[in-house]
Amino acid sequence: MRMAAAATPALAIDYRLNVITSTFATRIGERLIINVATPTLADVQTMLTDARTSGVVSLSTPIVRRQTVTDIVAGGDFVPQATTSVRGPVFRAVDLNGRPAFQLTVATSATRRPGTVQISDDGLRALRLTVTSATGLIAQITTFINVVSSRTYTTLPVSIVASIDAPPTLQPDGSVVIDDATREQLEDFRNLLARKPPDRPIAVRVRPELLNGLARSTNSADQVLLTELLAQLATNDVLVSTFRPTDVAAYAAVGLKAPFEAQLLRGESILDAANGPTLIERAVWLTNDALDSASIDFLRDFGVTNVIAVGDSVSRYGADIDPTRAYALRSPTKGLVLHLADARYSTLLDNPTGTAYESATAIAAELIAQRNELANSQIGAAALSGRHLVVASASGVPSEPLIGAILIRHLRNSPQVSLRRVSDFTPSLEGLARITPPVVPLVDVA
Repeated sequence: MRMAAAATPALAIDYRLNVITSTFATRIGERLIINVATPTLADVQTMLTDARTSGVVSLSTPIVRRQTVTDIVAGGDFVPQATTSVRGPVFRAVDLNGRPAFQLTVATSATRRPGTVQISDDGLRALRLTVTSATGLIAQITTFINVVSSRTYTTLPVSIVASIDAPPTLQPDGSVVIDDATREQLEDFRNLLARKPPDRPIAVRVRPELLNGLARSTNSADQVLLTELLAQLATNDVLVSTFRPTDVAAYAAVGLKAPFEAQLLRGESILDAANGPTLIERAVWLTNDALDSASIDFLRDFGVTNVIAVGDSVSRYGADIDPTRAYALRSPTKGLVLHLADARYSTLLDNPTGTAYESATAIAAELIAQRNELANSQIGAAALSGRHLVVASASGVPSEPLIGAILIRHLRNSPQVSLRRVSDFTPSLEGLARITPPVVPLVDVA
């Protein structure tokens, strides 16, 4: 192994290997295990297990800036703190959950040792493996590892939110129809909840009318899907919702309190029945629509203290908002605590940057780097005081739910981050920067 001070030289890469699982959170001295999918090119597949092939593992310095992760994911070079050579065959063929894959094991150590990559201290790092065949064919992977021998960090709290909405299932003729697109999204929603770590609840909002439609559907597959969904909901934080989608600002503008309350009570009764003995979260409101001044008073009258803005609604609160902070969204008489989903993480959830593992790892790395950037500011870890991030797909549920599940697993194992439940949200506006409610266009609901 040798230490290096110059950036990894740019190479003409013939093939980028697809990582399907790998070590993320690790400690110095532990082995790193990387599994890649079977290459689509025969020559590349052959080179992975060819004894004449060689490899070089490069490990970056600790990453303390969010932009650094973004640049590396985009293919940028980095300054390696350590490198080590790997003799061929670099990979070995393995069976991974019933499908063929190729596995690389990299030893790590705190000191320079032959055949190991030296890691001198903790930190988030990029790892790049470059494999070269006897004929000059070059393949490469780039991933991230989170070296965390210490568990004592000032954390950045992160809340994960998922939601699902759909067109009305009850048709004018009295029949119940759940279209294919809605059913597919319901399956993605179920898969996200089923695949994530069961000991890490997330906030979920599912439209009660949709649950009611599943219960009334004559399609046996819908009944199975409903059973599977109900089994998952009770172990997560179910947010309050009206029976059907409602435009809060429109209802508030014309004072339609009784119709809104009827929708809310009907929705609550269905969610309560679905959630069994576990209480739903009535004080936290998830919205895809911006809330104006009248909406604040309206929701407060129904016991809502915290609002989570997701999707297009986030940008309505201004270009200079900081999604790591909660805000006091105030009317002349009342106020709500406003949490804003980070728009970049929403985009990354909905637009994969590679395999599900690669996409989830890139998001986790960026979150940790963002935390490090705050902690390395002039005032140090105190900069994390009062910070909080909301991560949510703009579409409600990632089209590849495994991205969300792997992300939650990564964050659970990363002591720089704490997964925060919405039940821990405080109703207090004290100390929060005030934000002016936007003016929103109103629809006619009278």
